[in-house]
Amino acid sequence: MRKFRSHLVILGLVASVSIAAAHKFYFSRTLIHHNFQSGALEIEMKLFTDDLERAVRTNSDTEIRLGVDSTYYEAERLVGKYIEPRFNISVNNLPLSVRYLGMEVENDITYCFLETTPNDAIHSIEIENLVFFEIFDDQINELDLRMQGWTRREQVTYKNPKVLILP
Repeated sequence: MRKFRSHLVILGLVASVSIAAAHKFYFSRTLIHHNFQSGALEIEMKLFTDDLERAVRTNSDTEIRLGVDSTYYEAERLVGKYIEPRFNISVNNLPLSVRYLGMEVENDITYCFLETTPNDAIHSIEIENLVFFEIFDDQINELDLRMQGWTRREQVTYKNPKVLILP
């Protein structure tokens, strides 16, 4: 009987680990840094490469392989076309134009770089990050803001894709 119980416990642990390994965690991190010299908001998105490939494929019906030299320019164009409309910033209730600058692929992580420049001092900032929400409803997009004299970390989700920050 004791042997049966120990086998049952081991079987339960193996099943638990297998179930946990099968469930993927959907997460991205975006750093927004205020460059005081230029006045620009410099944005760096850290995304899982396979998720970004899937999102581009879903939205453009085009298969891309990030990190492959022969398709780099077309992939970069498609990534920019995917990212730009899904990442929005308003400063002091005024929407800003966010420009996609490019990307770097490092194995399973892709860094996307964007930039925008507010016209005035930042009294409030609203950020909407819809990246991957159309393919993963449990996606979490973390925002890490580093502004003059303050830092803030927030998360947006499918149900709450915007955050308003009053420094």
